[in-house]
Amino acid sequence: MEIIELDSMAPAQWPDAVFATPTWMWNGQRYCLGTPDPDHLRRALTQSLSQSSSSPPKGLP
Repeated sequence: MEIIELDSMAPAQWPDAVFATPTWMWNGQRYCLGTPDPDHLRRALTQSLSQSSSSPPKGLP
């Protein structure tokens, strides 16, 4: 799964995945996952509703 650093691109260049996958802040940079994954999205939304965290999703570098 590809991790995309959003701040390195203009918003017009952001891939469609930005709108279908979780985005997160880490070390002051915004990231998203390059491949939409509905199950991961559902888990991430559930986690973000229950607790807000500034670390990347588990299992990612």
